[in-house]
Amino acid sequence: MQRIYLDHAAATPVDKEVVELVARVSTSAWANPSSIHAQGLRAAKYIKDARERVAQFLSCQSEEVIFTASGTEANNLALFGLTRAHKKEGKRILISALEHESVRACAGRLAKEGFIVETVPVNKSGELSVSEVEKRLTKSTIMVSLMAVNNEIGTVLPIAEIGKMLLKNNKERHTHGLPRILFHTDACQAAALFPLNVNTLHVDALTLNGSKIYGPKGVGALYLRRGTKIEPLVYGGGQEQGMQSGTENTPGIAGFGLAIECAEKICEKEFDRLNHLRAVCIKRLSVAFPKIQINGSATSYAPHILNITLNGLDAEAAVVYLSGKGIDVASGSACVQKSAKQSPTLKAIGLSAGEMKSTLRVSFGRTTTTDNITKFVTTLKSISSFIRL
Repeated sequence: MQRIYLDHAAATPVDKEVVELVARVSTSAWANPSSIHAQGLRAAKYIKDARERVAQFLSCQSEEVIFTASGTEANNLALFGLTRAHKKEGKRILISALEHESVRACAGRLAKEGFIVETVPVNKSGELSVSEVEKRLTKSTIMVSLMAVNNEIGTVLPIAEIGKMLLKNNKERHTHGLPRILFHTDACQAAALFPLNVNTLHVDALTLNGSKIYGPKGVGALYLRRGTKIEPLVYGGGQEQGMQSGTENTPGIAGFGLAIECAEKICEKEFDRLNHLRAVCIKRLSVAFPKIQINGSATSYAPHILNITLNGLDAEAAVVYLSGKGIDVASGSACVQKSAKQSPTLKAIGLSAGEMKSTLRVSFGRTTTTDNITKFVTTLKSISSFIRL
């Protein structure tokens, strides 16, 4: 049985070219990249090339790219590293109600350290307005952290517009001697399909994750604007400009660089293809389930994520039954499912506890076809009558 994978928002399959590169680097460049002998320099060259590939994608300088062990680690470095380095300037932080658990958990920890964390609300479509952010800025605000694309409902946040607003605010704050507000975005779900130019986004820090761009797991990256003060989380040999001590994962980093280069080449075409598949899926689901509820924005959305509520359906049981029939979907984000907590995102857009239990996330990718969509819808319809809450 050939499986149908519809959970790309949790993790993407690794691109064949990336697999081949990771295997090649693992056997030919296994030396410590900090060593100055030939084998060490060979490994260091792979890391240098990957850093330049990421920098090209982000339109930044290569020295502004810090490799980490995951997107979560990059978010931790941004949240903890930036706020702790600037705590004398202010202790107020803004995050959105849609943030990934890694940002939410960091914010919770920072609150225990004495920082004031405020959550910016979203509307019932998960949309966040620039004005809702701006009106919450105070003299003591030092950081705003907002995700680019929500991993559960797919709503796209107006990062560039908020960046412009903060840029204007920071100019005014400078004239009054107030601290500059740092802007971080978790762009893990955006990188495979959206252009991410840090200069047009006006961000100081940006998070990427290899497992969301058809790259290897266990590697991520943080863009950090040159000259931005930050404290490291890991101390030791001073790798990654002192920000991420520990021997680098050369094969993973090399694969990450190639994955992001490959994604950049096809992102526009793939965006349109997935947008069509998403529309087909909605149309067919609407025929099969006339009372279906589509969660998330109808206008500002990522084409690879579709979040649906089918009232009365036991979503977790549906995931298990569908998996048994060769179709992999999710009943929420992988992090939330593992913790067995209610989804903060679904709660933020107004879903009841009962509706959350009847909610599925379907996420498309490079391997998804129209036939896959047809089989998913027909199979879900066939099991929906007996998988009830």
